[in-house]
Amino acid sequence: MPRVSAPKVAPNLDWVVVEREFELRKGRKQTKVLARFGKPVTDRRDFRCEFQIAGLLDKPIAGQGFGVDGIQALELAMQAATIELLSSRAYQSGRLTFFGSHDLRMPLPRRTRFLTRWDLEAKRIAKQSRAGSDSSARAHRSVFAEGPTGTAIRAGDAPVIVERDLELRRGRKRTKVRLRFRQPVRHRHGFGCAFHIEGLLDKPPSRSGMSGTDGIEALHNAMELAMVYILSSRAYQRGRLTWCEMYDLGLPVDEEIAPLIRQDLNAARFAQAMMVHPATRAAQLRQHLRKHPDLRRDFDAMVAELKQATGSTMATRGAEHPGSRSTTKPPRDRRATGRTP
Repeated sequence: MPRVSAPKVAPNLDWVVVEREFELRKGRKQTKVLARFGKPVTDRRDFRCEFQIAGLLDKPIAGQGFGVDGIQALELAMQAATIELLSSRAYQSGRLTFFGSHDLRMPLPRRTRFLTRWDLEAKRIAKQSRAGSDSSARAHRSVFAEGPTGTAIRAGDAPVIVERDLELRRGRKRTKVRLRFRQPVRHRHGFGCAFHIEGLLDKPPSRSGMSGTDGIEALHNAMELAMVYILSSRAYQRGRLTWCEMYDLGLPVDEEIAPLIRQDLNAARFAQAMMVHPATRAAQLRQHLRKHPDLRRDFDAMVAELKQATGSTMATRGAEHPGSRSTTKPPRDRRATGRTP
């Protein structure tokens, strides 16, 4: 049995809300790699979520993700951490695993899914099927068999770590539907994560929490269960529930529930936005900037930077090609023509 030792570096996070442990083999020795994520906090208009990976390299890897709300910031932070893990030499050489599996079970963008070593995972599954054993299942059972190590806080009483506001149209009136996810809490069966849906359902859902082997899996399962209630609601299926005016609510969805997503309404929304005249779109942008002065300041600063960059580029091109003709005509001298003004 390899000896497992925790990394000696401590995360530089104010409040770690979820974390995941990976196994790293170094010869006959096995150590732990911790991926920890802090609570998303507001950063001006956006949200910022910091993460840290300890035990993979000599120094901890730190990063952050930004989003329009806490859920998106946490999701992008997890994706960035996953890319750091999958692109490391330890994972590509097959020494970094999660419960013995090469599938780290972390959020990953579609364009970077090629980093996952599915070939090593297929070999591991084939080897275990021939041997008639599953080390991954034994590792999961060992987590649940550790005994009553839960905390005194119940999952429903844990603090809220992330939330999302959806738009609900009721005639000409618009209201908010708020999703709240609480911090996963450890209990005797692993970890439990509770969620709340406010302003959508007439009755509270029959189940308001999910479990998992760690906090990340419990939070992911809770989001999937919340999406079951939301996508099957009458308001969403009638096209009255959106997020940022889109019908893709930006939450993880199980494959069996994915057909409930109104992709037809999403495509119609994109087509309608593309058919708007540019002058109308510019007028809508000016009206939106007048309502939000902070956005106007950022927009003006971005336009100034673009103008400065464009001007420097044009000046550089003019210096490289001094013999090029100018497109502007010189001022006309009326005295040369003999005409009086």
